[in-house]
Amino acid sequence: MTRLFHVSDVHFGREDREAIDWFGRKVKEEQPDAVIMTGDLTMRARAHEFTAAAKWLESLGRPVTVEVGNHDLPYFNLWARFFTPYKRYRALEHMIERPLDVKGVSVVPLKTTARFQWRLNWAKGYVSTRALQESLALVEAAPRDDLIFVAAHHPLVEAGTMATSMTRHGRQALEALATAGAHAVLTGHVHDPFDVAHEVNGRTMRLIGAGTLSERVRAKPPSFNEIRIDGASFETVARFKGEGAWRFNLPCACSAPFALSLSKGASPRAMRCRKPCFDKLSTNGFCGLARATTNRASDPARIPANSRRARPPSARAGRRSG
Repeated sequence: MTRLFHVSDVHFGREDREAIDWFGRKVKEEQPDAVIMTGDLTMRARAHEFTAAAKWLESLGRPVTVEVGNHDLPYFNLWARFFTPYKRYRALEHMIERPLDVKGVSVVPLKTTARFQWRLNWAKGYVSTRALQESLALVEAAPRDDLIFVAAHHPLVEAGTMATSMTRHGRQALEALATAGAHAVLTGHVHDPFDVAHEVNGRTMRLIGAGTLSERVRAKPPSFNEIRIDGASFETVARFKGEGAWRFNLPCACSAPFALSLSKGASPRAMRCRKPCFDKLSTNGFCGLARATTNRASDPARIPANSRRARPPSARAGRRSG
């Protein structure tokens, strides 16, 4: 079995020190095949924040690939934002969109950040024609039998989370990537985990979001995703810091569809909720585990597609900006 750790929105400068130490311990103990970081390593794109982020990522001792988030572009210095937006990334330049050597898996970067947008909130997502074409070329060049994961910062379409991405041209990008043969898009930005299946032109595309390891939590505690790959199928497990195990029971209360774990090319199935979503289980060594999708009838745990109403009672809500 191949295991990937998907982490996002660490926000050095506002990082949760206990959370990043916890993640580091889990990486050392469990030795995943690779770590995928989907943006917002920093809070304000300051040099010392990038230095701390690079030191932390290098300390993990595993192959790491990093995508850029909106917080990783200079915010107050407009000259730097427009003309040298990635200069401060030099501390971890070798990790940016780094190809991973993981058998049976291709990770394709997709840029969803922009130096400027014709709207007031530049933190939201934007997929340019050039960025999409570059990603499509990489998808089409991937080995035929690989699972293809696209790594981006902003969710391409909304996933029912407290925060939003409002990604311009996101739906068109989702359709093009699915048609080209991608199987999932891994993202961050909204600070809550999710795993939602979309059917696009007869193909199933999974949208998988990681939570945050920062102080800026939303509906859920600090978390990361573990993606477990077994041949042509995969499942997502959201692992929460310092909590017991949260199991998403069936049926449940959020009245939103969730997707079951799928093999490549399969069609999604959906179910809807009627009763309270979570039962707290005893800690099982995973320091908080909520399993996202599975095709095993014996394992009913799920992550909801809409996390606003389906959340642990102890979860804290925060501000909604990404």
